Amino acid sequence: MSQNIAYYNRVREFEAGWGNRPDGFLVAKTKEQFVAKAKEIKEAGSYAEFSTVEGEPILCLVTDDMAAQLEAKGAIWLNDKDWLVE
Repeated sequence: MSQNIAYYNRVREFEAGWGNRPDGFLVAKTKEQFVAKAKEIKEAGSYAEFSTVEGEPILCLVTDDMAAQLEAKGAIWLNDKDWLVE
């Protein structure tokens, strides 16, 4: 396995009357792609229901499979964390 660098942080969903809950992770190949996708995620919501990224991008190492997906897509929003190399 090679060292595949990426950026990630948690995504949180907010729903009026229900509160908030974890809603997966945003993973991106570059900081710029991370910021752009985080903005897209937030703008897709409404006043009553939206998701937002919890903070700045965190540098990490990802699996070869995730690196290939990021190469093709740039940024991915997903629920599991099996792509992270710890």
